[in-house]
Amino acid sequence: MTALALGAILALALISCKGGAADENRSPGESVYRSRCQTCHALPKPVKMSDADWPAFIHDHAERAKLSAEQIDQVLTYLISSN
Repeated sequence: MTALALGAILALALISCKGGAADENRSPGESVYRSRCQTCHALPKPVKMSDADWPAFIHDHAERAKLSAEQIDQVLTYLISSN
């Protein structure tokens, strides 16, 4: 087995182990934010931007993250409510 294949298997195992009670307590917006946005970069803390700044930032990144309109709304609701 190659190192790359072993790394992929370990990554999948870690992802599946991260589930559980903590995931159940997350809002839909937080779940989308964590699962889609951190695949490209570290997650900015909700307080990093003002409530007025988040919509433009999310809309700029939504296509690359392949977010639906519903997911955009969920993420914005999470970020603004956590700000």
